[in-house]
Amino acid sequence: MSVALEVAGGRGEARSFDGEFLLASVDSPIAPGTPLRIELGIGEGLSVEARCVGSRRQPDGSYEVRFRLVSLRREARLVIRSTLPS
Repeated sequence: MSVALEVAGGRGEARSFDGEFLLASVDSPIAPGTPLRIELGIGEGLSVEARCVGSRRQPDGSYEVRFRLVSLRREARLVIRSTLPS
């Protein structure tokens, strides 16, 4: 399962969440260390703060990006973990 997301003026899909790192496929690269706000399409929308760990271009032209979620409240972490695979 994946969840739609918006980040840094782009769109993509959140693919997995292991409790600390969010793996997503987005339409543009993001520099490592960049602080971001990610809008996840869970429920009526969930906004989280993150830093980009790195991005890698995929054969289809999208970018696989790994984010470390910061200042994440316990309730939000549980919602994301119950929605996305780890």
